[in-house]
Amino acid sequence: MTDPGPRPVRILVLHPEDLMAPTIGGVATFLRDFVRLSPPGFQIDVVGATSDRDARPVGRWQSWDAGDRQARFLPLVLAAPPDRLSRIPTSLRFTLALAVRRSRLRTRGRTLQFHRPEVPLAFLGHRGPRLEVVHIDVQGGPQATRWRRIPGIYRRLEDLTIPRMDRVFVANRPGVQLYRDRYPGVDGRVQFLPSWYDDAIFRPGAAATHVGERRAIADGLGLPAAAPGERWILFVGRLEIEKDPALLIDAYVALHARSPEPIRLIVAGEGSLRAASEQRAKAAGVGGNVHFLGARPRDEVARLMRASDALVVTSRSEGGGPRVVLEALGSGLPVVSTVVGEVEGVIRTGVNGWLAPDRTAAALAEAVRRVLELPREPAAAAAVAAVQSLTARRVLDALYDAHRELAAPR
Repeated sequence: MTDPGPRPVRILVLHPEDLMAPTIGGVATFLRDFVRLSPPGFQIDVVGATSDRDARPVGRWQSWDAGDRQARFLPLVLAAPPDRLSRIPTSLRFTLALAVRRSRLRTRGRTLQFHRPEVPLAFLGHRGPRLEVVHIDVQGGPQATRWRRIPGIYRRLEDLTIPRMDRVFVANRPGVQLYRDRYPGVDGRVQFLPSWYDDAIFRPGAAATHVGERRAIADGLGLPAAAPGERWILFVGRLEIEKDPALLIDAYVALHARSPEPIRLIVAGEGSLRAASEQRAKAAGVGGNVHFLGARPRDEVARLMRASDALVVTSRSEGGGPRVVLEALGSGLPVVSTVVGEVEGVIRTGVNGWLAPDRTAAALAEAVRRVLELPREPAAAAAVAAVQSLTARRVLDALYDAHRELAAPR
């Protein structure tokens, strides 16, 4: 008799984003890497939203070349444009669409994977395995996100869905204990999953090529030629309230006012606060030194990191990582950040970056000034060393193992 080989691990990911679009975002990057790096024998379908109804029509399965892996992608709703908020959130429309179409999604024999608390509502009666990854900052709660106006609803959704999960992965250490205490019936199924970065994309460049890389990027993006001695500081992320782009602009204004050398702020990201952020920079008289690039592909973000002198993070709240911090450090780029997520575990003040003591423009500007004074090569080496254990393949093994266990015959 022929050996049929190992049982396939069949997964249905349900998340209201367009993973086939080149967007910047922690959960989207998480899922793209999860699919792209999945081991042989994993069969992954993704149900999400579309940002391009012509290329990826609603209700039609798409073939997705996720690196070396093949997957399928089904958009159920049209995603709201990234530069503005919709009256009815995409996630709510997505959950309602799931409730209508769930009988046609062929969930039998698959592990369902969730990343938002409302999405599992469409599958409360599902009899197969379920896994959820919690990305929100559970210590700070939902007040720094779009849930800030209805935090009680967020908790009620979790009360309905978390106890039904066979595995719960939490992106920050304090959250693990919080969920174990809050839901004692699932305490043995809750574990920490750190953020990771892809070291095949985010890697340090040679110090000798730094200026040349910057010149090539400026030419390619149509930016003004760099002045002698000019420094670049970089922001990468969604321009939404939880990332606090207003604080970013104010910190840059304070830095610009007291710096003896020219400093340029490069902003890679899109969101509903982009127009307000651009206007804030212009009103402060620094609009010509602040460049909003919109969402950029990951390989281009990696080039920007290798060409910059510091990454700045101004987030009010982060569930884990944040991943952009790991990507920057892995690129040899020092990081200035507020104290959020897991940054205290990787940023060493005065060595590979600087943790601002408080969330003020003055504190962040001073932190950037100090980082720009660090010797480049020792700081770059310390940055890379801090994240060597957090590469994608190392961290994701725990998540793949959990899916193997859930797929095993019971």
